[in-house]
Amino acid sequence: MSTQRLNEEKRRKLSSWHYFQKWINSNGSLSCPFGDFADRLNSQLTMTMMMSLSSICIALQYFTRPIVCYIPIEIGGSNILDYLEEFCWVNGVISAEVFNTAPLPQNDSEWRKVLRYKSNHYQWIPFILAFSGILFFLPRLLWNLLSFSSSHINDMQGLMTLIKEYAYLPLAKEVKRSHLEQSLTNTIVKLITKKQNKHFMQMERYFRVLSFYCPKCIRCFNTINLTDNYQGLFGKYMLLKLIYVVNATCQLLFIHKFLCESHDKREIHSSSWHIVSHIFSGFSNNRTQSHFFPRQVYCVADLRHLGTASKVVSSCVLPLNIINEKIFLLVWLWLAFVASLSLISIPIWLVRTNNKIAGTDFVIYLLQLVQVKTQRIPNELVRRFLINFLKSDGLFILRMVSDHTDDFIAGRAALQLWLLYHDKYRFMLDENDTEITKSIE
Repeated sequence: MSTQRLNEEKRRKLSSWHYFQKWINSNGSLSCPFGDFADRLNSQLTMTMMMSLSSICIALQYFTRPIVCYIPIEIGGSNILDYLEEFCWVNGVISAEVFNTAPLPQNDSEWRKVLRYKSNHYQWIPFILAFSGILFFLPRLLWNLLSFSSSHINDMQGLMTLIKEYAYLPLAKEVKRSHLEQSLTNTIVKLITKKQNKHFMQMERYFRVLSFYCPKCIRCFNTINLTDNYQGLFGKYMLLKLIYVVNATCQLLFIHKFLCESHDKREIHSSSWHIVSHIFSGFSNNRTQSHFFPRQVYCVADLRHLGTASKVVSSCVLPLNIINEKIFLLVWLWLAFVASLSLISIPIWLVRTNNKIAGTDFVIYLLQLVQVKTQRIPNELVRRFLINFLKSDGLFILRMVSDHTDDFIAGRAALQLWLLYHDKYRFMLDENDTEITKSIE
């Protein structure tokens, strides 16, 4: 009764923090529960932002007047200006810098040289943003495929389903929460121990032979990792992190080229500070226009009037490109933040999962949370449990479960794994370790 009362007190103290932590770590229905804030920033928030910006650009293109043209003389009917605006939007425009730096063409060959500078990049802005959002969601799909393609597919799917159900279950439903906690614990234990069964038989045979010829060698081998520390799941998660970093960096460089390349190829603004300085400063008239986002343009159209063909040059303004350039500036700043955070999260998880001191302290904390008698367990014994049994995958799963649900669930799973480890690895323990294990049971 005292142990249960102590657990209830600990649960009440940590309930507010875990509620906030679950809110931070909550996931949508389209994503896997595994992942940290950097993962959700890529697969959820960035994808949603890109799709929203794409929808805004499409609405501005088709429900507003994206281009406004002017001709100094009246040609043809009264609707010729409307036709020219539609024609120029579809066919493409020429930057005003081309006409400002060269005389007006006089023959067909000169016109062909000028028309080579025609561009219609503004038409593809919504599709570029939408494709960017899809690229941020593809790594999550790859993670699901890599996780579910292994032999423990049912355990992974079951664990993810239980985590989602537990995260959104009201605190008032104590009976259902207790059943879910037990199911989560059993699933975690099954998931971690499934890959260990073959290894137990081989190691037990090896240690019996070794103890017969060299009993003192047992303690020596207890201090080293006898198995591969990367069983698959954590390695796939690091691959997902690396893909996020590469994806965000490549898109950042792509947008950097959009923003920095002017019409004059000799004038490339390579400084990132130059981009940041224009995010809130606005655009002055003397600023060089971007080649991909021209604002003042000219349009050349072939029109027939009274049986004769003539070229009509209209002066146009693309007010939509001001919004497009502002959007790309904000996206550039956002991608720089996402790429930096994704890169920082990689060493954080490497330390959380591979640092033996931090891993040992975390396992001891989980065991002490659910079992008071485990306060006297030596660190060396826990370290061997971490190296020989949990390894990177087991510690990774326990940390993820602790982040997304509750430390008590991770602690109960750690306690069951601890007892299972000493049951199967009893041939590796000395008398003192065996007595400690019996005191826990």
